[in-house]
Amino acid sequence: MDLELFRTLKEYRSMAAAFYRLFSRLLHHEMDAELWKLLRANLSSLPSFNAEKSALPELREAVERCAAQGEEQALLDMANLYAKEFLGMREGHCVSLCQSVYTSPRHIMYQQSVFDARDAYRSEQIELAEREDIPEDHLAVILAFLGRQAALTAELPPEADWTEALEKEARFRKKLLFNWVEALLERAQTQMPGSLYTLFLRYMGEFLRYEETEGAALLLELKSQATKSTMAAGA
Repeated sequence: MDLELFRTLKEYRSMAAAFYRLFSRLLHHEMDAELWKLLRANLSSLPSFNAEKSALPELREAVERCAAQGEEQALLDMANLYAKEFLGMREGHCVSLCQSVYTSPRHIMYQQSVFDARDAYRSEQIELAEREDIPEDHLAVILAFLGRQAALTAELPPEADWTEALEKEARFRKKLLFNWVEALLERAQTQMPGSLYTLFLRYMGEFLRYEETEGAALLLELKSQATKSTMAAGA
């Protein structure tokens, strides 16, 4: 692998790790003061992953409208919104963040996807704490795991097997996330259009689509370089 591609891959996985962790924190529980300050401080510098119709401008406007009320009221409003949108505190409008609700035959929590997620984490020597109050197939947990994997890949030296590392990440994304996340995004847009958390989810969706297309392109380039190197060595 040449040095330019190595730097590109390293930056790409470091960026992905940061975004997975951000979205995980946003969706794990209601907004706290530390995360609110971090979000507001960095909102203007967040990149757009969809040049044609990004949720980012709407998201920025919604955050600033909320912030105009003052931090205390903003955090209270965000807590109420989180409860309404994700915890079923508004009948008929709950947007579940658990994979099994979208992929199991009965569309209820704690189904096969919980065990699939648990197996994936254990394959990487990760055990969730017994006090964890959300299932293993909760979106926030999955995003945290994918962030960890991206960060580990970003730390690899240039001589490591980057192809295997990227392909392993892609397998985890396909198994844990990409088979249901679009259904979640559609439900959020239908049930709570324009809400701040729906805008967060829309922006997350843009990042995930970018992650998939950019990841595939870089993996193809990596394999192409490896093939050329092999042919040159055999010449």
